[in-house]
Amino acid sequence: RKRSTPIQPYDISRPLVPLGVIKRYLTLDSFSQITRTIKVVALRISKCLFHFVVCVLIVTMN
Repeated sequence: RKRSTPIQPYDISRPLVPLGVIKRYLTLDSFSQITRTIKVVALRISKCLFHFVVCVLIVTMN
């Protein structure tokens, strides 16, 4: 019968995709994604603030 070969540290330390590629992809992609989400959130917050200010102005005028 075939005996199972133990997992060597070589297999663990060397991923399928090189770490440099992973790092570059992560930094680029996550950074662009973070900036995009920040922009979206900022737009949403500014819209909410604008509406809030308009409502307050209307209420104070009346």
